[in-house]
Amino acid sequence: MDERRSTRRLQAYEAALRQGLGAGWHGYAKYGKSFRLANFDENACFFPPCAAELLAPQTAHAAELGAEYESGRLLMRTSVHDIKLENEIYFSPLTFSNINLSPTARRGFELESTWRATPSIDLRAALALQQARFRSGVYGGVDVSGKTVPLVPEVLATAGVSWTYAPRSRVNVNARHVGRQRFDNDQANSFPREMPAYTLVDAKLEHTLARRWEFALEVRNLFDKGYFSYAAATGPNTFSALPAAGRAAYASVAWRLD
Repeated sequence: MDERRSTRRLQAYEAALRQGLGAGWHGYAKYGKSFRLANFDENACFFPPCAAELLAPQTAHAAELGAEYESGRLLMRTSVHDIKLENEIYFSPLTFSNINLSPTARRGFELESTWRATPSIDLRAALALQQARFRSGVYGGVDVSGKTVPLVPEVLATAGVSWTYAPRSRVNVNARHVGRQRFDNDQANSFPREMPAYTLVDAKLEHTLARRWEFALEVRNLFDKGYFSYAAATGPNTFSALPAAGRAAYASVAWRLD
């Protein structure tokens, strides 16, 4: 029987300021502290010996500065953020258990926009550039201060179009690009390779009948791209990857109660 217990005093808050700048522009700034408690599965021990204590709560101090623009047909938002985390909860492939990471910092830039090109066509795009580093810590006898945190893509980009070709029918096409990232279990950044970038395209056809009935046909990974979104370094020059699904089609029928 697992009888580990812990008592913590945790705080969370957020302060924000938003100011109109004229001509459709707004600026904002916010700062806050948050926490996340490990759930039952994350604390569970399946392969003894178990950790002597429960996982510590993950805490974060986050600052964000951004601007928004809105007109009749165009909506844009851009922001920069800086997050400092303590005890980030992370699944370790070495021990097959969850652990608390050493202190990390995440910084990023985001840009997103939506444009109603015509009454029936909406275009959207988003870009995120992100950096995740260890602020301190030692793994495998190596000081990882300043090293990149595994499994954090440097670039995330999306683009999509929605076309309402009939009063109750719409088609959506979305593309998603995920940039390079360090392999799991490579906290020291010593593995000679990085997980390759990949780009996926999905398409979805939607139709509403008599207001309550909704039909949809979706094809994910439309071009049957071969890729993997998770892999772990297993040796100086070897890794284990989990291949992702190829092209897949889904059909759905829904009836709305409202």
